[in-house]
Parts: sequence; structure tokens; C-alpha cells
Amino acid sequence: MHEHLGASQARDGGARFSALVGGGRQPLPMQRTTIEVAALLRDGGLAIIEAPMGEGKTEAALYLAAAWLDNRRARGAYFALPTQANQRPDVRPGVGLSYAFAAGLGCGAAAPTRTRGALCRFARLREGGRMFDVENVHEDGDRSNFPAPDVVASEWSTYRKRGLLAPFGVGTVNQALLAALVTRHMFVRLFGLWAKVVIIDEVHAYDVYTSDLLKTLLTWLGALGAQVVLHSATLPSTKKLELAASYAAGAGLLQQLVEERSFPRITWTSAGGTSIRQVETSERSRKTTRVRWMDQHRPQTERAGYPLGEALVRALQDGGRAAVICNTVGSAQQTYRALSRYFGSAQAVGSIGLSTATDGEPELELLHARIPFTERQRRVLRARRRFGPPGSAVPKPAEDGSEDSATMPAVRPRRAVLVATQVIEQSLDLDFDLMVSEMVPLDLLLQRTGRLHRHPQSRLQGLQNPTLWILEPRVDEDQPRFETASTYVYAEHFLLRSWLALGRRMLADGELTLAIPADVSDLIEEVYDDRDPPSRPPQIVKAWEQTLQKLQAETKRLAYEASARRLDPPDAQDTEALGRYTSNAVEEDDVELQPRFQALTRWGPLTVTVVPYRQGVGCSLDPAGAHPIDPQRKPQDLEEVKALLRHSIPVSTRGLTLDLLRAPVPHGWQESLLLSHCRQLALDPADRSTLIGRFRVRLDPDEGLVIEAGIEDKKEPE
Repeated sequence: MHEHLGASQARDGGARFSALVGGGRQPLPMQRTTIEVAALLRDGGLAIIEAPMGEGKTEAALYLAAAWLDNRRARGAYFALPTQANQRPDVRPGVGLSYAFAAGLGCGAAAPTRTRGALCRFARLREGGRMFDVENVHEDGDRSNFPAPDVVASEWSTYRKRGLLAPFGVGTVNQALLAALVTRHMFVRLFGLWAKVVIIDEVHAYDVYTSDLLKTLLTWLGALGAQVVLHSATLPSTKKLELAASYAAGAGLLQQLVEERSFPRITWTSAGGTSIRQVETSERSRKTTRVRWMDQHRPQTERAGYPLGEALVRALQDGGRAAVICNTVGSAQQTYRALSRYFGSAQAVGSIGLSTATDGEPELELLHARIPFTERQRRVLRARRRFGPPGSAVPKPAEDGSEDSATMPAVRPRRAVLVATQVIEQSLDLDFDLMVSEMVPLDLLLQRTGRLHRHPQSRLQGLQNPTLWILEPRVDEDQPRFETASTYVYAEHFLLRSWLALGRRMLADGELTLAIPADVSDLIEEVYDDRDPPSRPPQIVKAWEQTLQKLQAETKRLAYEASARRLDPPDAQDTEALGRYTSNAVEEDDVELQPRFQALTRWGPLTVTVVPYRQGVGCSLDPAGAHPIDPQRKPQDLEEVKALLRHSIPVSTRGLTLDLLRAPVPHGWQESLLLSHCRQLALDPADRSTLIGRFRVRLDPDEGLVIEAGIEDKKEPE
């Protein structure tokens, strides 16, 4: 196998890359190495790209996809995003890759005729809104929940599933993982991924349940002749080897990879062999981040001081842009509320000094999943405009919250603070001068630092160096006490090991430095390897052993749950396997089923979509009564359904979801596929709140859906 490209091949690859990504951009060092690897993988295979945040892993993955399509090794592509909340400027959730990429790949002269024709037809279908409009097709089984046959048939017309069948599609990794589960439409999902390039964005150290499903999916993708690209900034080496071995087993490849601590790197396995190549890092991604602990105490009264608020005001007194990332929606709302005394809020513009930024927007803003869809989309676009790459153009938000065809230039305000959950941790291309984070496992902490000084630009005095403040857990007798909500989201054992790893590097002044990429691999392995517990102090040894036992018990339980739901490995001799699977299929959409009867791609509490509205003499989706609705009537057309969904909010608070599911779906909504699993949330017109079981639920224009009482329990990013 040739290890290096000739000069002419390298030039051709660079020109091809620039044509694909647009804007005349030249490949970065990691992307140049990807061009070389693409020449070695002409027959396809699996490639795993590991590089720091901001190195252009997505563009590198798309280049590999283009190369395989050019070589007729694939019939399309599916891009799997981490979560539905995250939207990249270079890909679009639902059915299509970016227009720039689609034009460069499918409608340009360099692409094969078959690929060019498919993409151009796809573009015309998308523009005309004619995608898989199947009606009046009956299917076997009890579908009593859906009175009209066309509702059942239209299930595969929804954006959520359409991306798997479209020649070139974008959706969530959850939609791809459902192909590895015994579900009613499992064989259709496998067909949708057959012989495609499957790109899985931001692969990290998933929990055992999701990791098991991902390995099963990779085995089936290998057997189905799919080409796969995984990319990550923080993937433990043992996880990487497991994923590569799973694909190789399905594809019938010899797998001889060994553990390699070099970082960044590209790992691949194919019919031609397996290899790992270290990658050079671009100058823009080499940085040293200053880290220090910050008091996490939030004020209990309005007059009490708030250490974080006071520190942010000092750090940003001359200007600057900061992000505060919280682990749960409830924590983000409380933090936003506490900081509003120091920066003001959207409701307090003009009443508190410096509450309005130089761009006319509030200096302080909140972003999380429990904000009505339309408003959440507006805030995402506003974040991209305020914190995006210099000189970039951001779509204007349309009236319904979607992206308008018109654009606005990205303009950074003099001073602004964004409080958010994990929705800004991945995929969104944002840049902050200063970041504050609640305690999370180190791989995710490093992921968050990728939004620090992401793009080259001038910085104000005191903010020239990337700086991360970590909200330190309370330490009692040398042992950290992590907030209960955080331990629901992240395994306490990995929180403890991350705290210890940081503590070992912390200087006497309470600060440390993290060198990117030099420290990445060692830090991740320190948290996720099988090393023995420290020898002292005894409290830490005890906490290590207790949290490890809890983790092992949870691991065993999740492994069992995954094995009860996933497909067996493909067996060419077992011709009746798919028939047996479908005869015992579980439901993938019905949130009313108990978890043991559901096809779950992530193990955690149920998520229920609610549509809040103001009840009273005239029910309305908004306080002003501008969008009246009849909650019992069947929506008259698709536009009315869309109007309801634009106000929808996902809820996953343990206990509350069960209370919500006890309320029946209105008969009119049962006949609409898009509303058939939603629940109505009738709010008192006076304070826009209601009591559900032991929970007081309130819709706040600034904070989104506020849930008071109960415990935040969310196992996947909100």
C-alpha cells in the first residue's frame, strides 16, 4: 500500500476539497492527511478521525464520503448528528446536506453521473415538498391508536425518518441506532443505510447501553457494505478499538489494530488492511487553556452575594463574551435567574444598567431544550450571530422560527453572556472569550473548551488567553459532593476521577493549564482506563470503590437491557432471522409504553412532547390571544399542525412525564401522526402555570418551561 500521495494527486485532492466545502478554503493539516487516507481507502471501509475541536473533522468526513461516492463505493450518505437540538451550519437536519456540499458533490461536473442525477432530483423534490408522500397503505398488526390508514402510512413521510431513505440525509444518531434494535421498521432502516456512507458526528464515551447499540449498528453496517466515518475530539482508545472491531466483524475484515496513545490521529480498517496515522494539528487549535475552580454556591435570597456573578462582572468590565454551561435545564434556569441581577434580562432591559448589549439584544440570554421550539430556534440563530465565526453570514429567523433565505452578518456584541445546557457543547460553531462550566467528566470538559478562542480574532485585555472556570463541587472531609442532578446525568465515578485528575495538576494558587492537543489523550485515559484507586486519603479510596461498584452494577444492568433489545449479529446462514425479529418487534415511537416494551436508543427517563396553551374563554397558543386554538378539534390542515408543533416543548422530568401520560390524547390529535404522541398543557391565563401531580409547571417568556418541585433527571443532553 502506498503511504503517500504524489504531488499532483495531493493538488487534485486539495482542489476537490476546496470545491466541496466552498469559500475557497484550503485544507488544514488534518484534512490534508484525510485526503491521503482517502486515496488508500478507495474500496471503502471504516475511518475514525480523532482531532481537537475546530480542526474541521466534519469537512474531512464529507471529503471521505465524496471520495467513496466518486469511486462508486456508495449510493448515498447519511449524516448522524449527536442530538436534534444541535444544528451545524454545514448540514441540515431532516433530509439534506448543506446546499454547498450537495452542489459540489452532486451537481458539479466532477461527480459521477449517477450521483449527480440523484442529488439533483433530490434537490428538486425537496424544493417542491414532494418526498415519499405515501397514503392509504395498511400494515399488519394492531394500530388501533391510529384510526386513519393514511396516518400509519405517512409515518415514513416525517422528517424524522425521511432522512434515512433519502439519497442524502441528515438526522440524529438515535435514528440510525434504531436500525440496530428489534423494531417494527428495523428492516426499512437497514435498507435505508445499505451501501451508504454513514457519518456519525461527535462519538464520545457513551454509556454501556448506547455503546452496545452503536457496536451492533457498526457490525450490521459492515455486513451491508456501508462505508463509515466516525469522528470525535475525545474518544478513549479502548472504545475506539471496540468500535473498529465491531465494523470489521460485520465486514469480514481482519482486525489487528493495537492501542495507540498518539493524538490527533486517523484510524482505518478496510480490505487492504488496518492502520493508524498520527495527524499534525493546525496552529489555530494549539492552545493552552487556563483553568481554575470557581465557587458554585448560588444565592438563596435576592440580597445574598453570588460569587460567579461578581467574578463575571469583574472579568467582563471592559467587554467580552462568556458562556456558562450547566448540566440540567433546572440548573441553567437558576443560574440565569441569579445572574440577571448582575447583567439584567430580556424583561429588564433599561431597568438595570448595561442590560442591553451593543447589538440591541440582552446582555444575558438563556438557551436550553425546554423553550418553545420557535423561540428556541430564534435563540440558536441569535447565538450563531453573536458568537459565530467572524465574517460569517447567519440566516435571519423567519416568523415561524425557521431559517429565512435572507442572511445577517455575524456581529459580536461588546459584552454578552450566554447561559446554556449541553446544546452548545457540540456542533454549533461558537466562540467565547471566557467559559464557565459545571463539573462534568473530563472528555466532555475538553469538548466544551473547544468553544474557547475557536477562531482567530482580536481579544480584549485580560481575555487574550483561553480561560475556563469550573464550578467546584462542595468538598466535605477531602471528598467532593457532586450535585444530585449532575449524578443523574453523568456517572459519579467518572465525575470523581475527573475531579482527581484536575486536582493532581492544580497548582497551589488553585489554577492549572491544559495544553491542547498535548494533554488530551493522557487526561482521557486517566479517567477511563482500568487503573487501581489511589492509596490515600481513605475517604477518596472509599468513594472510589463505592462509585465504582455502583457503576459496575449499572453497567451490568444496561448491558442486559441492550442485549434484550438489539439485533443479533448478522448471519448469512440464518435466512429467517429478519422474520423472527419483526414478529416480535417493539414499538419505537409510542411513549406510552413502559420502557421494557420500547425501542430505546438511550437509557434514561421518558421524554414527552407537550403543547402549552392559555386556557380560558378563548384558548390560545400565546398570551395575547393572537393564535386561538380549539384543543379538542382535529387540526384542519398541515399548517395548523405546524403551528401547534412550533410551540411544543420536550419534557423529561422524572415523575412529571408519567403524570403527563395519564392524560389522554384528544381524539382530534390521535388522527394526526405528528400530534398523536403529544400532550396538551393547559395553563392558567393569569400566571401561565398549572399543577400536575406534585409539580408546578410554569411557562416563562425568558426561562422557558419552569418545573418546580421534583428532581431533574435527564440522562442525555437537554
